Amino acid sequence: MKRDFLAEILEKKNRLKSESSRFDHFLEQMRPLFDAYYFWENEIKDRQIRAELARYFPIRAVACAEGYFRLCFKDLIDAGEPFSINACEFKDIKFQVDSVLAIHSKKVSVGEFISHFLSAKNLKEINASMSTLIGEDFLARLKKTKINSSDPTTNISLEKGVPGLFGDIEKIYEIRHICCHEFASTIALDNATLARGISAFGLLVVTNETLIAELFAQKK
Repeated sequence: MKRDFLAEILEKKNRLKSESSRFDHFLEQMRPLFDAYYFWENEIKDRQIRAELARYFPIRAVACAEGYFRLCFKDLIDAGEPFSINACEFKDIKFQVDSVLAIHSKKVSVGEFISHFLSAKNLKEINASMSTLIGEDFLARLKKTKINSSDPTTNISLEKGVPGLFGDIEKIYEIRHICCHEFASTIALDNATLARGISAFGLLVVTNETLIAELFAQKK
């Protein structure tokens, strides 16, 4: 059966609060995830229940990251040049007549349409799409980006402040893949790995927001 990409995009759009920003969407999902983690860590005593619920956290953390970066792709493209020009490098995206008419009637934006075809299932894919859009290696730029702090004098780069961040994120992606596709009855998920991984996704997104603000300031 031929996929109806426009219908897919509109269905996704209808499942989001239209008034919320990409960062608001991320926070709305990650806050209860953190709350659920702390409840799991401190209140759940049964070993079998703990083991089963532990599989949830990597799955949800990855979903939040993918949802956030898809919105990030959209926002960059819809912001115009140079990002919209860079998006021409995505060669496998084909506009059909109904898609063009939907964009013309403002049912969907160009960014919404293109981002629907961009993959964000792991850090490598996120890096590939973001690197194309910003015109430089995304993760390399992100490593140099300052971590936001209430005291500007203590701001340091992500690379110096959290040197193991990307490794912690990759570990959560690996665990998520195993939990989604295997019984994995012998896998043991420890508190430290989960806590570092979930926190790493949060820091990744917060630092990316600083990077996006820098990129938008450069284009003015």
